[in-house]
Amino acid sequence: MKPLQLQCDVLVLSCIDYRFPHLVCDYLDDHGLIGNYDIFTLPGASLGACCSEYPHWNETFEEVINLALDIHSIKKIIVINHEECGAFQKLRGVPAQKSDEILMHKAQAKVTNEWLEAHFPDLNYEFIYMKLCGDAEKLL
Repeated sequence: MKPLQLQCDVLVLSCIDYRFPHLVCDYLDDHGLIGNYDIFTLPGASLGACCSEYPHWNETFEEVINLALDIHSIKKIIVINHEECGAFQKLRGVPAQKSDEILMHKAQAKVTNEWLEAHFPDLNYEFIYMKLCGDAEKLL
């Protein structure tokens, strides 16, 4: 049997939250990525990728990136955090105000971006914050 020669451009990291898979897929489809991404989930998305409380999550994320590079030749990672994230609330506390919530996500996106750039400098990165209604904005 001959090895498969498959390629997609993007690895998506999103949260495990049951409220968001359809919104994430809609967002990716709306941005022209139909059939052109792998998807992986961790609690808190960027938080799960670089989380001192659960370092094995980071190791798993690194292994997934390496596999996606090897078998699909990805060029970009899109990380999608979201509003009212239970993982952020459990591990970082409930924000006092809505504006504090987005700041928490921006700070974590920066940490994760620095880790990604140090470990995978040849890839491109995008960090998104998604609201419960499906609206999205860039974190970095």
